[in-house]
Amino acid sequence: MIMKYVTAIVFCLFLSIVSGKELTYNGDWSIESNKNSAVIGNVFDGNLETTWNSGTAQEVGDNIKINFNKEVLVYGLVLTVADQYSFPRAVEISASQDGKSWITLTSEKNYQKETPIRISAWNTLNFSFKSSIIKYLKISITESCGLPLKISGCSILGQDISDNIKTDRSVIIIPQSATPTIAFAAEELQKYLGRMGYFVMIHKTGKIDTSRYSDYVFRLGTGNAPGFGTDGYTIQNTGKDILVSGNSDMSVLYGTYTLLERLGVRWFCPYEEGESIPDSFLPRVLDKIDIAETPSFLARGFVEPYFWDTQKIMWCVRNKINSMGTNVGWNYLFLANPGIEKIGGKDYYYANAGWVWPNSHSFNYFIPTSKYFKDFPEYFPLIDGKRVGGDWQQVCTSNPEVIKIFKEKIFEYLSKNPSLKVVSVMPNDGALKWCECEKCRKLDGPDPKEISHCNQMCRLVTDRYLVLAREIAEEVKQKYPNVKIQIFAYSVFKAPPVYIKEMPDNVIMQICQYGEPAQIIGTVDENKYMLEWMQGWANIKGPSLSVYDYFLLREEHPELHTPLFFTEALFHKLKLYRNNLNVKYYQTQFAWSTQNENPLLFYSYVKALWNVEIDKNKFYNDFFSKYYGKASVPMGKYFRMMMERVKEKNILYVNNYNCPPPKDLYDAEIIPVIDKLFADANKLADKEFIVKQRIRRDWYAYQYAKKYLNLNQKDKSLVSSKNNKGLIIKQYLFYVADSLNSSMEGTW
Repeated sequence: MIMKYVTAIVFCLFLSIVSGKELTYNGDWSIESNKNSAVIGNVFDGNLETTWNSGTAQEVGDNIKINFNKEVLVYGLVLTVADQYSFPRAVEISASQDGKSWITLTSEKNYQKETPIRISAWNTLNFSFKSSIIKYLKISITESCGLPLKISGCSILGQDISDNIKTDRSVIIIPQSATPTIAFAAEELQKYLGRMGYFVMIHKTGKIDTSRYSDYVFRLGTGNAPGFGTDGYTIQNTGKDILVSGNSDMSVLYGTYTLLERLGVRWFCPYEEGESIPDSFLPRVLDKIDIAETPSFLARGFVEPYFWDTQKIMWCVRNKINSMGTNVGWNYLFLANPGIEKIGGKDYYYANAGWVWPNSHSFNYFIPTSKYFKDFPEYFPLIDGKRVGGDWQQVCTSNPEVIKIFKEKIFEYLSKNPSLKVVSVMPNDGALKWCECEKCRKLDGPDPKEISHCNQMCRLVTDRYLVLAREIAEEVKQKYPNVKIQIFAYSVFKAPPVYIKEMPDNVIMQICQYGEPAQIIGTVDENKYMLEWMQGWANIKGPSLSVYDYFLLREEHPELHTPLFFTEALFHKLKLYRNNLNVKYYQTQFAWSTQNENPLLFYSYVKALWNVEIDKNKFYNDFFSKYYGKASVPMGKYFRMMMERVKEKNILYVNNYNCPPPKDLYDAEIIPVIDKLFADANKLADKEFIVKQRIRRDWYAYQYAKKYLNLNQKDKSLVSSKNNKGLIIKQYLFYVADSLNSSMEGTW
């Protein structure tokens, strides 16, 4: 063979590990480039301030070659370019055993189509490929570009290996009739064991002599597990057999990820740079494994308007998120993904309140102005004595013809889409004035209430809305008993109803928490009413409770780049809602950009959704040690100090688009302490390139918070506006560059 590919279909190996998951350059590699080769070592020196510049425009065939002068195991690469312009438009990663014959590991194109924030802010490109034993690696340009290539860092993911290679240690066995999801679970187990240097074969059940495997026989498959629902699983050791089982294909996949987590694998953030892989596989960890788990919430999810891709979806799946959507056509990217059958298939997501039809705000879908207003103005609201149409106006909920149209369209769609499990009957967004006709007003009860919304007092219309939803849900239940009707508590119908005390049990009542303080409930005046309202909804007999939150939402606003320290409030909220109020479904609208500066908050969210009883101290210790490596102590002190500061000072964050960094969080006393913690962390990280990148992102967020506060005192123009995205990004990049060059010059 030209090179020793570790394709576990052929054989299984055990490798004795010498170093960790990131190969470290200590001057022992031979590195060259066809352009400006004299300073190519700057790419691998672990110093983000030193840069290699190709000097001329990128051309097809430009390359960087590394001779490791020994065999190494590699499975990925993280490339950091020096700015948001001089990145490769198309790249091929190839490998060799002799430096002459090359085999392609992966090739990527169209990086210019990545989200501008990701490229601009962090300048990292991630490449993943099958674990391979190689001696040479080559990074080649496969598409010309008028700009030079500028690289400030490259992390090669893998491990040094010794010659102590052993065979026939373990095997993965799946059923002969394994579904794509079960087969994918086996592939994921194989892949991540391989990244630990432990290589296994995958077999389907049949004549297999398992006695030849001295470590483990991993068996993946579904079974009958009463009480474990769709997502619960068991992991058991019966001698040397490790059994991962559950009631569904996805439960087996989730159990496989938990097995890998027990072995030390973590998925802190999307892409390879967000993973943590142990140095080696420790078989004895599994000797007494006995796990039985079910999730705290049936639906666990994110809603993001833009920027989904396969790696982000897989980060969610690996952390057992089962509700992923966009609020512009739910999950249209996911539905178009041909690999969806590997992660449960469409029916699984239809059944988990993550995919709803027709959309979140659906009145306009059922009664569109363009179709009905001209001939049937009585379908639309009477406002100030006149029937008013428009895509975002509500409907006359007391009109029997309106209700009839709702039902007809629902039944027509369900007849053609039997897999659908959740139908949205939710008012249009934005319209605060509802129909003022006598019949509609009568539905509000004899003593109508008012509610404050958007700085104005409005009539509370919850009761009339629930009357409409109840009639629809009752008839849907008769014809389609397994279909749920999802409704909103939102806007001027956010408070619980005054008169309705019971709803059909096929209703999902989704309570939206836009504008609520992200604080431990009951600790500030601004959120004391939240528990009362939540309890009011919980007291209604029949429906299942769902929460639609906004605490990670910062899209298109300058505040999205600042750090958020309300993790403790998040843990408290999720536990309270699940254990005390029986909330079964939980989603938050968010922006992927927010995750760059807040990996701990995001990771806390996904882990608490699965288990609200999570041991917080163990969780924090695990996160800091694995995410920050040698820099875990100062970075752990930083986050714990800031979280405690939020608690002590009762600092207020608000769940909405505009959540600026609180001024009380930073003062003259705390800033020098933070600066020293970051300096210590950067020094301890040494040549751990990925760890340095993670610390640098946290540093950027901290610096930008300070810059934002200083600017806001003098110039209110930076205060959020949905119409100034380009300006915001430009200002953000300016301040990041300014903070990097002046505040910590020479540190990185």
